Amino acid sequence: EFLQLLDCLNLQQHVDVPTHSREYTLDLVITNSVQNIFAYDLGVSDHKVISMELSHSCSPTKAKRQIRYRNLNKINTDTLSKDLQNFSSAECSSVTESVHFYNKSLGSLLDVHAPVRYRTVCFSRSAPWYTCLLRK
Repeated sequence: EFLQLLDCLNLQQHVDVPTHSREYTLDLVITNSVQNIFAYDLGVSDHKVISMELSHSCSPTKAKRQIRYRNLNKINTDTLSKDLQNFSSAECSSVTESVHFYNKSLGSLLDVHAPVRYRTVCFSRSAPWYTCLLRK
């Protein structure tokens, strides 16, 4: 089951020789890629020394983006409720005009009670196993 789990995650257990003096494989090296793995018996311990070459590239700089948001949690609901009661409706000649008036009026109330804020955030790549299905 352990090796099946590693296989599902595209990982490998690379130590395939005994690393203990009693011929047990006690040490694990689990990666998605490794080159030239060796087990050396230095004679000072009942364990062998595991040596390997790993290829590693520097991670790219995280992309920065500016996002817009409104802090809706800090809206004073009592004040908003009073402002909504004072909300005047305009006589509009069409549904399109009514929707435009509604959106503009509520947008201006939101600007007062929860103004748009900007923040610069860094987006990093998700882990390969964190798929769209898991995000849902």
